[in-house]
Amino acid sequence: MGPTLNDLFFIELLNGGGRWDARSVLRDVTRFGYWAAAATLSRSRRLDRLFVEEHRGKVVCTSIGEQSRFANLIGPVIRQLGAADVLVVSPSREVPPSFPGGVGFLSSRVLSYPPARAWWPSYLSAARRWSRELRACRRLRGVSWRLGPRFHSVLLLAARRLVGFELLLRELRPSAVVTEYDRNAFSAPLILAARALGIPTFTLLHGLISLPYGYTPLAAETVFVWGRHGKRTLTELGVAPRRIVVGGCPLPRESGPANRETTREAAGLPPARAVVLLATNPVRSRSRRRFVEAFCAAFAGDEQVSAVVRLHPSESLSFYSRERERFPGITFLENRRWSLAESLEAADVVVCHNSGYGLDAMARGRPVVVLGATSEPLGGARAFVEEAGCPLVETGSELAAVVGRILGERGFRDGLLGKMAEFVGEMYESFGDDAAARIAADIRSRAEEACSASPGASVRRASQPVVSPEPPGGACEPSGKRRARSA
Repeated sequence: MGPTLNDLFFIELLNGGGRWDARSVLRDVTRFGYWAAAATLSRSRRLDRLFVEEHRGKVVCTSIGEQSRFANLIGPVIRQLGAADVLVVSPSREVPPSFPGGVGFLSSRVLSYPPARAWWPSYLSAARRWSRELRACRRLRGVSWRLGPRFHSVLLLAARRLVGFELLLRELRPSAVVTEYDRNAFSAPLILAARALGIPTFTLLHGLISLPYGYTPLAAETVFVWGRHGKRTLTELGVAPRRIVVGGCPLPRESGPANRETTREAAGLPPARAVVLLATNPVRSRSRRRFVEAFCAAFAGDEQVSAVVRLHPSESLSFYSRERERFPGITFLENRRWSLAESLEAADVVVCHNSGYGLDAMARGRPVVVLGATSEPLGGARAFVEEAGCPLVETGSELAAVVGRILGERGFRDGLLGKMAEFVGEMYESFGDDAAARIAADIRSRAEEACSASPGASVRRASQPVVSPEPPGGACEPSGKRRARSA
């Protein structure tokens, strides 16, 4: 169950997004009680049989978030797999509009669950072990007891999802399970359930491999990396090379609107000025403020450039109200105001810290400067500096000087872009539909190989499932047979 805690570790602890005051602890205790009641008192139900028959044997893909980056990542893979052969499972109520038409969809809000007697004793046994581990962790690291209710609440919800997904997979008998991110709180239980049943599992990369945790240890059997650099990095982090496939990045590489002046005007920027764009990170609050303040100080009063702060999707403008008041000449834009393609079309120089946005910028031929004005680790941005040759600056004055050289000295700019282009070649094997086609072909091949290795049953007992088994039956059948039966 460890992978189901990744969001808690990364977002709430490492990035400081969690609250641990008395009110928050009370809320965690209440949440735990709610999920315990929901798990033990809810009536078991099953999916509609016609729905099961229609989608049995398909590839199950996740849609884990509303961010366009996630949809644009897995959407091309779904198109290459064939919308008619894919069932999307999501915590949302509806399929993202960017997904291909005709794809099957199931919201986890209508997920069926087995009766409590089938899994609650196993959960209680595991929860006692988790409590011992958490106590040992608190003693070792000096962690407050206030974190206990949050951990148990997250684990209980994950356990309930796990048994629900296991029941779903036993009914659907999919040929494979594919997710954008296997250590997400929603997708991790699905991947764990699939692996317990021996279903081939795959995960994509949605961003930069920046630290020795976050992507590893893998929950899925196979990970598709963007290029040779990603494979080397994961191998160094302990992932077996046989589990790593260089598939490329399914995100499209094409630029946004052809007229960058129109894009700038839409954001209220003078079309003739150069644009220097800062991409923020969801790190600790103090670090975010220092980061943004250094950027704003560099360009305050500079009438030669338009300085723009583009917020991370998890942020809101209200967080930076103090900075916006102090630096009225700097433009702050919520993430949704400018899409990835639009923002990179408008930008002349991109400034970042440890962010995959910097990689996107280099892939589209935009020079990148790494701003290290915080105590946060550089993570993946260290490769930007050491391998891609991105300038590393610590203060606003240093940033202003480097940006001035990039905009004013063509030789300096071209030299930076040349080295960055070499780095991009190591990072990305391919883009867009080319990458999606390679990934889809590998998924089909490995799913067919797994099916051939266990003829007559696509759901293979790789380990002891949580839910008492019903015979999985045979679902290793060509899609044509499935369609004929459904028809």
